[in-house]
Amino acid sequence: MPAVTSDRNGDGCGIPADVCRRTWVRGSVLRWVRVCALFLVVGVAWATHGFQVEQYGVVSLAAVSPATTASPDASFSKRLATGCVSVLKRVAVIVIGVYVGLSLYMFAFQERVVFYPSRRVTMTPDQIGLPYEELKLETPGGDLVSAWFVPCETARGVAVFCHGNAGNIGDRLDTVEMLNEFGLSTLVFDYPGYGTSDGRPSERGAYDAAKAAWDFVVDRRGCSPEDVVVFGRSLGGPVAAWLAQTVKPAGLVLESTFISASEMGVDVYPYLPVRLLCRIKFPTRDYLAGVSCPVLVVHSEDDELIRFRHGEALYAAAPEPKEFCRIVGAHNDGFLVSGEMYKRGVACFLDRFLPVPEVRREVAIEATGTGETSIKSETQTGGEQAGAGAASSGDGKRSTGGAHEQ
Repeated sequence: MPAVTSDRNGDGCGIPADVCRRTWVRGSVLRWVRVCALFLVVGVAWATHGFQVEQYGVVSLAAVSPATTASPDASFSKRLATGCVSVLKRVAVIVIGVYVGLSLYMFAFQERVVFYPSRRVTMTPDQIGLPYEELKLETPGGDLVSAWFVPCETARGVAVFCHGNAGNIGDRLDTVEMLNEFGLSTLVFDYPGYGTSDGRPSERGAYDAAKAAWDFVVDRRGCSPEDVVVFGRSLGGPVAAWLAQTVKPAGLVLESTFISASEMGVDVYPYLPVRLLCRIKFPTRDYLAGVSCPVLVVHSEDDELIRFRHGEALYAAAPEPKEFCRIVGAHNDGFLVSGEMYKRGVACFLDRFLPVPEVRREVAIEATGTGETSIKSETQTGGEQAGAGAASSGDGKRSTGGAHEQ
């Protein structure tokens, strides 16, 4: 299996396309700068309408405050003050107009702020030496979404991978390769409007796509839910959490994800009433209340987009058993920058809750002295010993792999 290349996406940056492409902050700022510029140009033209520079450079306020110029005895200072008040009023109207305009834009075009799909699929698993099955999955909403099933020769189970808000499945081959190294076959899928999928991006569409992926793995591939791990990164976190509280997988991994869309918006747009404007919810923390499987939360203190407090809050809300893996690096490349630290954290979680099949063993049924029978079963793996060695801190937070306790 080839190593992870430094320029896999062909963009010269050596990291997944999310890093070099659009993010929530970058895309929304570019759009909002254009909107603000339009408002300001129109507003400044309106506010300064009627000001004229006369021959000797004296500003005439006749068009702004004609009432004051009607009296020849009015002092210049009075006329100037009146004109300034008029201009200030107009400036206030402009500022309010810009604020209201930005708020309306946020409300009306929310999907454009949240989702950044790419239609062009640049790479496929066979280009990194992994065989795969190309799929079209029908969602409950009627859309056909693209997916790849990438088998692992020595699979301990299957990972249903929910990716982030930018690009498409062709930009996730680094993760697919890692999951393959962990001994997991992978079903990675696109949301509606991404890659070659039908439809348009939406919160409901993302959930429907995840359910279609789960149904394929369990119903059509015949995998037991006890052998399926749901994995969500960034925007895929709430999608994975929603799926995990709908079904019962072997485990749930939330990597670099947020409490909810509104909490994320408060961080990115602190100057707007985001909680009032948010139509898109993605309430990851709320979904965790209905999850009954083991949970691993992965987050970096260096995450510049989704702050570390989100990871801590999700860990606090997750049910037991749960683990926390602290990594390093930015939002889009933390799992790559952290290297072995990241891999050990995920591997230890998998070894505890999804052991390798060939080393599982059942202890024989033993007869008790009273004639009753008791069934004792245990699962022992070398990796599970490592997972069990991850010590818990005094407040119950577990550190996995190379992570530090919180």
